[in-house]
Amino acid sequence: MKKILALLMAIMLVLSLAACGGNEEETTAPADETTAPAHETTAAAEETTEAALTEIEIVEEAEGVGPVKLSNSYLSFEIPEGFGYYIDDANQEAGEDQFQVIVDLRNADGNRIGELLINNRGGLESADEYANVTIDEYKDVESVTVSDVDSETFGIFDVRHFTLDRGFMVDNRYFGYYQIPDETVEYRNVRFELELLGYYYKDVEFPKAECEAIMNSIVIK
Repeated sequence: MKKILALLMAIMLVLSLAACGGNEEETTAPADETTAPAHETTAAAEETTEAALTEIEIVEEAEGVGPVKLSNSYLSFEIPEGFGYYIDDANQEAGEDQFQVIVDLRNADGNRIGELLINNRGGLESADEYANVTIDEYKDVESVTVSDVDSETFGIFDVRHFTLDRGFMVDNRYFGYYQIPDETVEYRNVRFELELLGYYYKDVEFPKAECEAIMNSIVIK
């Protein structure tokens, strides 16, 4: 009888240990599941850090390569990857709310491929009027074909895009216009001209997405 009782107690002990082992496995599994979101959060944070652009002050003769954000007290915009830049002019007249920024754009080889001009001077009233000033210069030139591509809104600007086909090269030009209230005058007109030179001639795909990224990034402060 004692032997039977000892055997039963041994069996109960084995079963008890087995049950404890099962509970440990069950409590361990959720712990593994809870660590996954932590890894995902870390990865997302790393991606956000990598996506953050270096911010550079807009001053004359500053130069570099994108991606980068150029900024000062009245303006900011971004230069995308694949474009170099050189700030040719960054002027704000003393005592007046007027500014002009001119940026030479360069390709990966450092060669000038165009220009970005942003200012709030002059009395033009729309993107069409701004574009027509240039179009009128070329429409009667036999060696140049002027073609409208599209008119769209990018960021804060109404934009007119057209090309000047010179036979050996094609200029892509974007003229944008934005009108905002101002404390000192009834309205302030802000315009930009984005000009890309000769991409077809150089047998390089026209960087339309990069151009749109520049236009969408412009902020007037």
